[in-house]
Amino acid sequence: MSTPDPFGAIEAYGADLEVLEEYNCVPIRARIVRDLLKVQTESGARVLKKGAHKAVHLDWSFLCAEYVAKSGFPNVPRFIRTRYGDPYVLHSTGTYYMTAWRPGRELDVQKTNELFDGMRILGEWHEAAFGCRPQGIEVPRRTSFVTRMRRAAEVLQRYRQMAQSAQETTSFQRVFAANAQDLFERLLGSLQRLEDADFPTVDGAAREQGWVCHGDYTCHNVILDDSAYTVWNYDKVYPGLPLMDTALYLHRYMPAYDWDPAVLASALERYREASRYPEDGQILAALLTVPLRSMQVVSWYFQRSRDWAEEEFVHALEMSLNMDVQRMVAVQEVFEDSREIPVQLLPGPVAWQADPILVQDRQVPSKVSLADEAPAGDFRSGVEARTRPKRPLPGRANNARAKRRTPSRVASHRPKLWGDATPADERE
Repeated sequence: MSTPDPFGAIEAYGADLEVLEEYNCVPIRARIVRDLLKVQTESGARVLKKGAHKAVHLDWSFLCAEYVAKSGFPNVPRFIRTRYGDPYVLHSTGTYYMTAWRPGRELDVQKTNELFDGMRILGEWHEAAFGCRPQGIEVPRRTSFVTRMRRAAEVLQRYRQMAQSAQETTSFQRVFAANAQDLFERLLGSLQRLEDADFPTVDGAAREQGWVCHGDYTCHNVILDDSAYTVWNYDKVYPGLPLMDTALYLHRYMPAYDWDPAVLASALERYREASRYPEDGQILAALLTVPLRSMQVVSWYFQRSRDWAEEEFVHALEMSLNMDVQRMVAVQEVFEDSREIPVQLLPGPVAWQADPILVQDRQVPSKVSLADEAPAGDFRSGVEARTRPKRPLPGRANNARAKRRTPSRVASHRPKLWGDATPADERE
């Protein structure tokens, strides 16, 4: 939303002019871009963003951004201090921080080369953030991924009981009920693989060693401007296993390539070329076997968190269940060296036939998440090349086979839990 009246945009954002006064900032123009407020001032364009977490987390976010900038990572959106020297503002309407605005466009993961660039940039970011251990502040911790997935399994069972006990079942409930047991068993199988790989110990060791997760590494948090790039949004950074960022990036965007094993293998190679993190193929393979997308569609339906028609939910679940087959085949081919994936984890075809009244060529709407980013900074513009032995590519996939695949329509269904993925937006 753009308006010649900056105060209207500030009010619509839910902020207060008092927040800008903390920065000695006089707004000339303002507009809301995703979940931030772009403010044009006499000193240039600025971004005001309401923090996603409480202030103690922003302390860590601020120090992590400073650390990454000092490590030589380019164009870090460093926090602009208030007139009192504070990195953020505590106000009755929320907690806010400000950075400079950086023009550009979002990473276009529909293009194979930019999908790969995203993996390389993620590896470089992990390298720059490695060793960030600020002292004297509360360290943000997330609930263990395994714990969250075990809770999700319990919720999945409750949804299954709801679908089976309904006196009059809907089309979606029939699709879900027919596939719920397979979905539940695949989730439990993935959790068992994580347990076999001693995931909690590896995750804890990564934190102790100083590895950091971005926590929200999506295409709209990577801004390209010619040859320069910016990784935006430090709201959710936390100490943890870098493979979580890697796995969730692939879960979001590989469906657009029908989980082509060659594309998956090439994407992983780009990450390895940039990061020294000692990849554990068994853990990464296990993370990629979790049926996140199908679980999210089920959650959307029963929580009514998407304004979709019944047939749109049906189509989303049908497509995601079928995509599970291709994902498992790709993981088995690429990670065949890290213990073969049990056959029982491979899903079968969707156990449902579409109702005749449902239109085959329907389009499921994609929700645009308000989570744009605004970069900044007078920092070093390059990342020094790091030399390290090149790791062999797991499995037999040939890089030469990597090619642009026709994007699958299931790419529209983006798990909110891991952040929405939206088409590249131009930033002015």
